[in-house]
Amino acid sequence: MVICSYVDVLGYKSRAAILLVDQDYIDGTAGETFSNRITLLNDTDEASILRLILKAPPAFRLLTQLPATMTLAPHSSRQLLLKFMIERTWNGEEGIVRIETSQHDPTAGSAVQFIVTPNRNAPSTLLFSLLDEAPFVAPNQDTLRVPVRFSNQGPHARNLRVRLFSMPAGFRLPHSFLPISIPARRDTTLYLPCLVGRALERDRRYDLTIEAQEVNETGLLGSFLGSVACRPVLLATSKHWADRSLLGGENPFGVAVGVGRFGRAGIVNEFRTWGHKELGKGRLDFKLYYLNYADLNYHELRDTYIQYEQKGFELHAGSIYDYHELPLIGVGLRVAGTFGEATRLEGWALRNQSNWLAALMPSTLGQFQSTQPVADQTYSMRLSGTLPLSGDARYEFSSSYYQQQRLERAGTLSYAAAHWQLNPHSTIKLRVGNSFDFAPGHPQRERLMGWAGGGSYSLHTKPLDVYASAYVSSPVYGGIQRGATLLEHSLTLKKWANTRLSYRYSQIQYNQQIFTSISEMGNRRYGNTLAEVYWVQQFGRVTSIVRPYFWLQSQSLPDGLNQQANAYRLQATLRYEARSGARVEVGVDAGQFDHVTPPTDQFRVGSFRYYGSVGRGNLNLMGLYQQGPFLINDYLPGQGDPGGYRQFSVGPTAQFSLLNGRLRGSLGASLNYNSMASSWNGLLYNSMTFAANETMRIRFDVNALSYANQFADMSTVPWQESQMRVEVAKTFRRLPGQSSRTLRLRFFDDENNNQKRDGNEQYSQDLVVNVGRLAMITDKKGLIICKDLPNGTYPVRAVCRLSTGEPVWYQDTVQITGSSVSRDMAIQKTWRIAGTLRCNRVKYDTQPCGLDQYRIETTGIAGELYRTYADEQGQFTLYLPIGQYQVAVTQAQSPASRKLVTYTVEPKGQATPLSIELDPSGRPVQIRRFTKL
Repeated sequence: MVICSYVDVLGYKSRAAILLVDQDYIDGTAGETFSNRITLLNDTDEASILRLILKAPPAFRLLTQLPATMTLAPHSSRQLLLKFMIERTWNGEEGIVRIETSQHDPTAGSAVQFIVTPNRNAPSTLLFSLLDEAPFVAPNQDTLRVPVRFSNQGPHARNLRVRLFSMPAGFRLPHSFLPISIPARRDTTLYLPCLVGRALERDRRYDLTIEAQEVNETGLLGSFLGSVACRPVLLATSKHWADRSLLGGENPFGVAVGVGRFGRAGIVNEFRTWGHKELGKGRLDFKLYYLNYADLNYHELRDTYIQYEQKGFELHAGSIYDYHELPLIGVGLRVAGTFGEATRLEGWALRNQSNWLAALMPSTLGQFQSTQPVADQTYSMRLSGTLPLSGDARYEFSSSYYQQQRLERAGTLSYAAAHWQLNPHSTIKLRVGNSFDFAPGHPQRERLMGWAGGGSYSLHTKPLDVYASAYVSSPVYGGIQRGATLLEHSLTLKKWANTRLSYRYSQIQYNQQIFTSISEMGNRRYGNTLAEVYWVQQFGRVTSIVRPYFWLQSQSLPDGLNQQANAYRLQATLRYEARSGARVEVGVDAGQFDHVTPPTDQFRVGSFRYYGSVGRGNLNLMGLYQQGPFLINDYLPGQGDPGGYRQFSVGPTAQFSLLNGRLRGSLGASLNYNSMASSWNGLLYNSMTFAANETMRIRFDVNALSYANQFADMSTVPWQESQMRVEVAKTFRRLPGQSSRTLRLRFFDDENNNQKRDGNEQYSQDLVVNVGRLAMITDKKGLIICKDLPNGTYPVRAVCRLSTGEPVWYQDTVQITGSSVSRDMAIQKTWRIAGTLRCNRVKYDTQPCGLDQYRIETTGIAGELYRTYADEQGQFTLYLPIGQYQVAVTQAQSPASRKLVTYTVEPKGQATPLSIELDPSGRPVQIRRFTKL
């Protein structure tokens, strides 16, 4: 829209008036005014009546008025003052103000113009504030996202550099600072990713300060905007308890005994014990598991360890089950520590034998010696931390040394990996490895150098998922993925709500060279290659799946040949689920099975699989019929006609929960037929757990398996492979002889802040209470009961959110020195105070007030400070305990201008809303003088 003013020119012989302007260029700022003076000159011998046409951008609002007609005497001049208000909708681009004269003679008009440029030096309004001054941190949460609102009322985007300071150290940004860009004339909410340190102490307070500083176009730091502070609320610890007891449903100590029959191994007796105990500032865990194979006179001690943790330090001695490019499985020592905020160093020294008693057992037990490795040794170290890159970047480096006594060989392995999350949608991973294998003391034997390398990229967006990865290692590489070729890429379209369309290619191939003796090596090849298109379409409660795919399978046979098979197949599935929970699924998987090797057994036959299931709730019945080979193991060379292969399987399953959940279990059975072995087999399995009380449970497991050449003979065949096991477990709240006491804490809302519960004060329900390292929730009477609590001093914290959204924070200590403790804990009650800022306008003042640019700071008698901000309508909310306060309202652009109000929160009274009228003198204005024409 163009603003135009017209003044007619009356007179037939008039000539054009001459127009002059005082300033050709004027600096303008959104929300302020500017003025310019124009001069009209009539140098003719006749009077002229002029009509002026004014053209200006819509963001420039004319405040002065032009006369309806303007008559210029001969050889005279006239000056006009034009004053404009620049609306905040101005986009900051140069604006041209043009004044034209119009007369009856079209050729006699004249015009003049001036340009309004944005004032680059004018301070524009930029505020930032916290939307949550007490964000919650959940257990095992690695990232805390703090919501910060940035309000940029200026015409230009602003570049900022945000820093985070944690006192004490425990939170940090992914990098030393976070660069952000705030769009013009917009309120932007950003969630700052604050990484939570591993050594975070749940019984300490953490204060986070967020600072913002401007960055100019050249990258140099500009003005300092200010800082805001928040205090995260650590909701719980590494353990959660469902009941009111401190030890809860998971008592710290337990003992279990069991007896079973494990197929051909015969009778097995078991004994287990476990427990944990708070020791100083740390925690001590232990576990022991012993098995006695009575029929074989074999003893086994496994899953046995003792572990101590304190802050970022961990010491583990005993059974180890870890992986990092090497299988660290056996008995040994592990030490780990965290340095700084994110750097972690770990070390292992172990013997690769899971059975502690293996050295004492006779070597004639081939059944166990074949499944247990020779007692090799492994020594490993791993260093991990963060990288100084944008986003979330981490690295990992490890170095290992291992010995193989049976082969009289040793080796080293170095491995490095990096994980870089560029943004919430895309991630890059890289990894490389190098190994060196040799024979100590035998330089003439072969030395092997191995290598490995790979990487992956993933992109997850709302309409599309993309994933690509590749990993290749040499046949003599010393890591877990030895001689591997792992390729995978996939593309998934999620644009439609009821349709999923994806493509995936996966190649998993292994070509390994391994030592079969001290001086001989063998080769082993196996793997799969799969390429598929997956289409899922949902029609109400009906789901259809169509999956065409190509499948290549390969494996090494005992005679040294490599068996390979290709298959081109199409799978179609139809599934229906009723509202009542009943479900039906049917499908077919048909294709062509092409057996490629060995050369003497090449064939091509059809392959069909028909499957289905029907069920409701916890009951289900499944069935399968197969004609022709499907897996490569379905046919072995020399076993007859492959087209005549048949497989049949049918079986029900059920899950149940009785006696109010005290008796739970699952039941299942299946009947199977395999034409390759020309035999039937039946399987019956069930698992039941009965909780006799809160501290005792009984578990019963049965896996019964039988083989027969004919279906009628199944009952006559011994169930040699059947497994049965019964275990009774008992848990204890403390060790025998350990003294303990009961702690009772009752929380109430202290409305008058007198630290005593009056008759009308309510109990605090659903408070999250931390006692030491453990967490509970108060009942409707505000009560928690901590049973069997050892003597000592315990920090008590209580956190929650009121219905109004205000966080409640309480912290104290309780000491137990020989007797039970019962205390009332006063939670200071706060009152919700609603407030409003009002703008006192003066005449001719139409500039927006910008009420959301005001900060409200409330100070109590003891010096406590409560801070909040008003919204665009001037509304704000305070949560204050009873007392007298001074409310200060500060404008961000003019911190020196403050509005002070005294307010009192009375007990047992309705809180009076705050209504604060702002003084217009505190608002920034641009003053320009008007001179008499």
